[in-house]
Amino acid sequence: MENTNRCLSCMQPLTEKDETCPRCNYPVNRKNPAGYLAAKTVLSEHYLVGRALGTYGDACIYIGYDLLLKSPVFIREYFPETLSRRLEDGTVVPAEGKEDDFNACRDSFYANVRAIAKMKDLPSILPLYDIFTEKDTVYAIYDYCEGRSLSRTLKTRGGRMSWTEVRPLFMQLMTTVSTLHRAGIYHLAISPDTILVAPDGKLRLRSFAIPEARTTGSPLKPHLSAGYSAPEQYVAGRTCGAQADVYGLAATIFYTLTGTTPPEAPRRVRGSQDLFLPADVAEELPESVGMALFNALQPDLEKRLGSVEDLRAALSAEPAVNALLEDQEEAEISPEDKKKSRYPLYIGIAVFAVLAVLAGIVLTILFPGKEPQGDLSDDLPPVTTTTAPTTAPTYLDPSTVFAVPNLLGEDYYTKKNESIAGEFKLEISYMKYDEKQERGTILSQEPKAGESAEPGTTIRVVISLGSEKLVVPNVTEWPEEYATKYLKALGFNVESLPVNVSKFDKGLVDGTDPVAGTELLMGDTVTLRVSNVELPEETDTTETD
Repeated sequence: MENTNRCLSCMQPLTEKDETCPRCNYPVNRKNPAGYLAAKTVLSEHYLVGRALGTYGDACIYIGYDLLLKSPVFIREYFPETLSRRLEDGTVVPAEGKEDDFNACRDSFYANVRAIAKMKDLPSILPLYDIFTEKDTVYAIYDYCEGRSLSRTLKTRGGRMSWTEVRPLFMQLMTTVSTLHRAGIYHLAISPDTILVAPDGKLRLRSFAIPEARTTGSPLKPHLSAGYSAPEQYVAGRTCGAQADVYGLAATIFYTLTGTTPPEAPRRVRGSQDLFLPADVAEELPESVGMALFNALQPDLEKRLGSVEDLRAALSAEPAVNALLEDQEEAEISPEDKKKSRYPLYIGIAVFAVLAVLAGIVLTILFPGKEPQGDLSDDLPPVTTTTAPTTAPTYLDPSTVFAVPNLLGEDYYTKKNESIAGEFKLEISYMKYDEKQERGTILSQEPKAGESAEPGTTIRVVISLGSEKLVVPNVTEWPEEYATKYLKALGFNVESLPVNVSKFDKGLVDGTDPVAGTELLMGDTVTLRVSNVELPEETDTTETD
């Protein structure tokens, strides 16, 4: 068997003389804390247990080493801290009186890791490739991936990133999370600490756990991420799903853009804390992104975006608008109006209530006098309540008002260039993908059709981006460079994999994964299988006299 004399932190081989690891300085004989599996334990006859990395309510996590494949791994061990205890030989047993809860959560854990194992080909998670039972508990083995958490990465990059950097990072991650949701898997703890920035620069979602460990009111002690866990996760007995991950993703993107952790959800539900975008961030941020974060960070479930697909579409709206407008006449908006339309994100229950009452009025532009520093949850400003101004009722003169026309189903780019009775103006609120409606189709409007409005009123509309699904084209026998550019232009993420068996010459595409004709979502990854074969030059073999 492979030598087990290895550093228990980085899994590099050691000599008999080493007292600390020459690579990472980890002490050779350091033991794991009490309650964890002993370091140097060998599981299933070929997994070496190393340093304990922590616990997530339902499990203990260790660095490990696969003695057969000769590679580092992560080991996830079912060990619910409030329901179990460990015997001297490492066996895990239920705490007294907790047998039923222990067994129920173990079943949930086993179902969770089996479901994740089926998703091992997703690009933004760590593949889970082995599950087994030993010591009366369940173990899951994940591929090891070096890298640093997103929170640590940001600290080395000035504390935050621009939207042009953030967008490509998160699009693939959101596609992966959306796929997990379709399989019934919810993370419920998406945050800068549970996202790993891998050496290839891409994001990997880690630290999965069963739902019982991420919500209150269950037999397990909940592990909630302050500022990133959704309000419903703090409500005992509440079932949490896709919208909780929408909240976590949006909060993480907010932190990545601003360097500021959002306040804890319970405070936001009480309306005691608002959330601002610093003025310099708001100035360079597309308006659609601010609106998307506004809608995704709503404490009220009914007002929050309903799925990761909705969040992804809303965040993608600004580039899509720009692309569509290239072939359309640009709306007549003055530079001053454009500048006024850029707003810092102001998220608070009181403000949202006022906006609901005053639907159709432009969001009030609120710039804080000083850019927030550090974690707002540690330094709360005075509580402020926004109320609607008290004014005398306004009565509209029937002779000076018009009925709002019905624009549903109309093409936005056609209608915006037409003269509309009442001199009504059209303005895009946001765009979203719609499988049934073509690009540019108006899906909803505010004010609604038939309502009375003064001349010149702006009608804000939601329009369709068309289908988000794209068909993988056939690029077989294309040069790798051209195939890559073409696929990226269509909206795919592209990776290349050299193959040593091919009927095509070196540098030509042998095929794609998934195959041509497959429907994918925009931003999904297409892998080009590129020939690495030097084919011999053809020679004339015709016989001559």
